This record gives sequence, C-alpha cells and structure tokens, in this order.
Amino acid sequence: MPNTVLPSYTRPSKFTYRLGQLKHFPKRLVCPCDAGVGTVRSFKITPKFDVKLDDVLNARHLPPLGLKEFEEYLLFVEHSAENLYFWFWLKKYEETYSRLGSNGEMENRHDIERELRESYACARATFLVQGAPLELNLSADTLDVLPETPIPADDKEAPVQPAEFAAARQQVTDMLQHSLHAFVGAHSRNAGRNRGLFAIVVGLIVCAVGLAPILLSFYRHGRFVAFAALPCLWLGVGTLVAGLHGVCVVIFLFGDARQLHPFELVSPSESDIMQARSIRSRRGSAAKGDKERIHFNGARRSDSSSIEEKSSKPTLTKASPRVVDLGLPAEPSSHSDHSIIAPFLAGPDAVPFPQSPSNSSGFDWAISSSSSSMIAKRGRAGENIRSIWAPMAEVMSPIVRRGQWEIVIRSFIVGLVVALVVCGICAAPYSGRRRG
Repeated sequence: MPNTVLPSYTRPSKFTYRLGQLKHFPKRLVCPCDAGVGTVRSFKITPKFDVKLDDVLNARHLPPLGLKEFEEYLLFVEHSAENLYFWFWLKKYEETYSRLGSNGEMENRHDIERELRESYACARATFLVQGAPLELNLSADTLDVLPETPIPADDKEAPVQPAEFAAARQQVTDMLQHSLHAFVGAHSRNAGRNRGLFAIVVGLIVCAVGLAPILLSFYRHGRFVAFAALPCLWLGVGTLVAGLHGVCVVIFLFGDARQLHPFELVSPSESDIMQARSIRSRRGSAAKGDKERIHFNGARRSDSSSIEEKSSKPTLTKASPRVVDLGLPAEPSSHSDHSIIAPFLAGPDAVPFPQSPSNSSGFDWAISSSSSSMIAKRGRAGENIRSIWAPMAEVMSPIVRRGQWEIVIRSFIVGLVVALVVCGICAAPYSGRRRG
C-alpha cells in the first residue's frame, strides 16, 4: 500500500472470528498485557485508568483511545468537539506568538503580528461570539476578559497575548478532561447495547440450566447434588455481569476486539478509498491524454485570429482556501488513519476550514460536498444503536485490552461468589428436606 495519508473518516480494519484465535485465549487470560498507565482504586467492575489528557491530545495512545477516536466521540456522541478545536487553535496561537521573541524572526515581526491578528479574528468569530458556528460554553466573565477585535483586523492593533486566554483555556481543559473520563469508560467495552443485552440473555439461560441440579437436590437423596449447579451458575452469572458492563464474553474469547460504532460503520474502508483513488488516477490520466491529443490536433488547424480570440477571453480560476497548519501530532505508526476532521486542522478534502477574514463574519466556510455529506451521514448514524452482529475492529490500545480483561475477571469473580453462596444455601440441611 502506498504511503498515503487516509482521510480521518476511514473505517477501522475489520476483525473476523477464527477458530485458531481460541488457542491464544489461555495466554491472554493468564498473562494480560500491562496497561502502561496508573489506575484509580475502585470496587466497581469497570476499572478506572489514569489516562492523561495531554497524552491523548499529543496522539500517544493507540486506537480506540487515539486522538481521532477522541475527536469522533466528541463530535458524534457528546457533540462538544468545539472544545478540542479551540484547544488546538490556542496551542498553535501560542506557538506563533512565541516567535515574536525569537531573534531570528525579528525581520518578519510585522507578518507574524498580522497572522496572529487574523487568527484571533477567525477564532473569535468561530468560537467566542454568541451564535458562532462552534460556540464555546464559557462563562460570561471569561468572555468579557477577551478583547473585541475588528474584522478585518487592524494592523495598528497589538496581537492578543496568550495570557489573556488563561481562564478560557482552564475551562476548556476541564470540559475536555470530563469528556475524556467518559470516553475512556465507553471504550473499555467491546459490545454495543444490543450485544450487551444478548450477553445478559445468554447468562440468564445458563443460570436457568444450572437450577436443574438444585431442584433435583430437593427430591433426590443427597443434598450435595446442588453443587452440580456450580459451573453453570458461575458461567451464567459471570456472563450476565460482564454483559451489564458492556463486555461480551464470546467476543473476548476470540480476541481483543470491539464492535464498531454506527458512525464508523457508514465510513468507507481503507480498501474502498485506495480503490477510488486508483480509479480517479486512471481516469485523470486518460482524460489528460485525450485533452493533449485534442489540443495538438486543434492547434494545427487554428490560425492566429482564433488564437487571439481565445487569449482575449478571461480565465476563471478557483481560489484555494488558506489552511491554518496547527502542527498536529501524528498517531502511532501502527495506525495509518491519523488525520482528524476539525476546522483549522484538516486539509481541503476534510471539513470546514478557515480562510483569511474577508467578510463580515471573518470566517469563510469552504466545505467539500463529499466530506460534508459524509459528516452529516455519520452524525445521523451516531444516533442509531449497534446491532447484535455489528462488525468488529481490533483493539490495539493496551489500556482497553487490560480494561476488558479486568471486567471479565471481576465479573467471573462475582459469579463464583454468587454460585458458591447459592449452592451452599441449597445444600444446607434443613428439616423440610425429603429423606431417602
């Protein structure tokens, strides 16, 4: 595969069931991977990992805890992606502002100041005014501290200092931190709601099968017959508890995988994108060859008057919007799908991105028709519920792998305790038991 950056909305690689995967289950069960991060002590079934926000924003985690997945969670689940976009814009703004104090940039000081003024004008129209496309949920006191910049930006006005964004940065960081906790908890599961309900039903059925020896112990000799229900009750209750916490034991049995979210299912796969690019490339080459042949044949038949007439006609060119580069970190090398779909952040084939402020709002929305329809389609899909047999993707993050392992282990510990208590109570002697 060529070394090409794929769009951010590429579907993760599919995970399929194979019987050969079962041979790795004992090793995965006995020797789980190290999460690599600390844990918060808790008696809950779902563990709490101390995942740092800075690590996620700098793309130091593998899917499904990568920067792209975090952005998709904010965009399609919490609908608060503006916090992430503002955080990256402010980071880039601070980096640009720091160049003013560099000795090597003194000659370009005027250009840097103008870039800062234009950047703040765009950001204010995008994030900080009422009714903005990506309006932030900031307090009135925080917004009052930020100056109002005229649009277009006045060259005589000094750029806004990064220190003036301290309160806004703190509030946005707090909101991102809160979203991160929910994001990590949601991605510690491997099943959607329907698959979780399926696991619960399977657990109940297995528990019902385990009741048969208990019922027989009341009507046959030997009260210890009730302990024959121990395996079924243990497996049933363990499967039931794991399903209540979003982990399907069957999926876990075959490997470290997870069901894809609805907004991931409507995304094209990597093979679809590479195939489409190959077709466009071939069509482009063929069209270019035809155009050159037509131009060559037409040039031989043309005279000077026709050439002058053609040259006198104006040529319309489509302006290319200026993309603000934020210097985004690349995802770990094992995951090629590392671009994200934010305004200010993406290339011209992604979502809205800004130009220099040229209108009353200071922001020009340049949206690709294909990408905008894809975003809308994924947004509608995010409201759906995953089916029982929804496709799956491999889990590469050791944190998620460890989280799923701990959920399964803790669930079956609970199942063992419940099974021992039930069997012990049923096997206990009492006067009403029938004697043989």
